[in-house]
Amino acid sequence: MSKRKKISASYEISKVFTFELNGYAQKVLIEGRRTDLPVVICLHGGPGSPMPFSVGSRGLLPMLTDNFVMVYWDQLGCGANAGVKNVTYSLDLFVKMTIDLVKEVRSLFPNNKIYFLATSWGSLLSISVLKVNPTIVDGVIAWGQIAKDCFINENAIKALRESKLSRKKLDKISKIDKNNFTSKQMKLVATSLRKYTNAYINKEGKKSNMLPLILGIFTSPDYKFKDFRNALKNDVTGNNDLFKQILNADVTEDLKSVQIPYLIIQGETDLITDTIMIKNLVNESNNKYLKFEMVERAGHIPDFDSIEQNVEVLKIMTR
Repeated sequence: MSKRKKISASYEISKVFTFELNGYAQKVLIEGRRTDLPVVICLHGGPGSPMPFSVGSRGLLPMLTDNFVMVYWDQLGCGANAGVKNVTYSLDLFVKMTIDLVKEVRSLFPNNKIYFLATSWGSLLSISVLKVNPTIVDGVIAWGQIAKDCFINENAIKALRESKLSRKKLDKISKIDKNNFTSKQMKLVATSLRKYTNAYINKEGKKSNMLPLILGIFTSPDYKFKDFRNALKNDVTGNNDLFKQILNADVTEDLKSVQIPYLIIQGETDLITDTIMIKNLVNESNNKYLKFEMVERAGHIPDFDSIEQNVEVLKIMTR
C-alpha cells in the first residue's frame, strides 16, 4: 500500500460525497484524521482552478488533513464537476451553491466549528456568502483577497508602465472597458502581468516545487484523466460574463463590516488583487475581526510554503 493510501486508510473520514448544491449534483471530498477536528471548506481560485485543493487531493496534503477535516469541492464547471450542460455561470450561482455546501457539511458535523480557506476568486465568493449570512461560518482565511479593481488597477498599470512591456500593448490595456472586453484582451493583461511583473509569482522569492502536488492530483484515485484535464481548462475558464462580474466587483464595505474573524493574507507583490490597497482597506476599517498579513517576496499565487503557513494560521484561528 502506498504512503498516500495508508494516510487515507488511517483517517476516520476519507470519502467522496455527492451533494445537491443549488440543484446540481456535485462531488466533494471530505478527509480528516479525526471527525472532531475543526472543519475547513476550501474555496478555490480561478474561477475554474481547483488545484491543489480538489476532489483529486485524497491523501495528498496530510499537513492539512492531520489537523483539520478538509472539504475539497471542485466548483461546478471544473475538475470532477465539469461537463454540466446549459449552465449560466454567475457569482450569485456560486454563492448559492456555497451556502448549500455549508449546510451539507454542518449536517455531517453539527458540533464542529467550520471555516473557509479561500483563494483569489474564492475570496470574492467567501465575502459574498457572508453578505447573505454574516455568521454562516466561524472564520475565514483568504489568500489574495478580491476587493475591487481586480487585474486592472492603478498599481498594476504603473508596474506595467515601468516594465519592458511595449507601449503599444500598454495602450491596449489602458483602453480596456471592464463592461465590454474580449477574452483576447484579458489574456493580454494576464500574460503581461505574469511576464513583466511579480504580480503572479515573485521571481525573486523562494522557489517552491509544485510538481509533486500536480502529479499527485494527476494520479489521484478519485480523478479520471478528463477530470485532471478539466481542472486545467474547463467550462468556467474564459467565461466573459463571470469575469465581468469579477472585474466590476467592489466588496470593500462588506469586508470592512465582517462579523467573524477574517484574515487576509497577501503576497507582497500581488497586483492582481492589489496588496497596498488591501492593506489600507484593513487599516482603515477599524474592525477588530478584519486582519491583514503580508508574505514577503510572494505574489498572487500561493506556493507549497504558503500552504504550510496557512496550516499554522488555521491552527491559531481554530484554537
